[in-house]
Amino acid sequence: MVSISPKAAGARARAFNSVLFDRLNGLVILVAIGAATFLLFPRYRDLAPEFVLMFWVTVAFGSALFFGWMLAPGSSACCSRPITRSGASSRSISDRSGPTARMLIAASTVSFFFHLVQISAQWVVSRALGIDVPFSYIGVFHPLVSALASIPISMSGIGLREGGYLYFLTKIGVDQPSAVAYGSLWLLVIIANSVIGGLVFLASGARLPALRDAAS
Repeated sequence: MVSISPKAAGARARAFNSVLFDRLNGLVILVAIGAATFLLFPRYRDLAPEFVLMFWVTVAFGSALFFGWMLAPGSSACCSRPITRSGASSRSISDRSGPTARMLIAASTVSFFFHLVQISAQWVVSRALGIDVPFSYIGVFHPLVSALASIPISMSGIGLREGGYLYFLTKIGVDQPSAVAYGSLWLLVIIANSVIGGLVFLASGARLPALRDAAS
């Protein structure tokens, strides 16, 4: 049986927490954007009867995620327990690697502008295809489609994402071929963006980031 040192276990826990909080942060801000857009543009609730239920679910889920996310630093501190080894006490893994309020605000700000850029890029895609899709409406369906595509039942959300765009775009009078083209072109944008980012990373000679020591 392979034993893992406390230092290695702590490093793995911090690495896991960093990935977990990064994913949760993106989801929280994304759903919050959708909920806020639903609130600011109530006319979209009248497009389909199911949009009313979708509105309340989005607002409730987004609000719960947002307030839960803001309370995460305090929850992490309250739930932490000291770990003892050979009679000596030390801080728990959750205490060392939990998020701080400053960290959450900084990450949430970056996440908000990132999703705003994505919404803007989708508006450009719609214009490139000659589809008249309001910017505000993209703010409604982009978070919902992204959440749908994150369900782990397909490869990278392929199929779920395109089906979501087909559903939402046809609700505002966009024909099915144009809606399918919209989803397909956005998928190509995602792939091209990932490839370009990977090539820039390799060409720059950058290295994968190392996990900082807890003391730093």
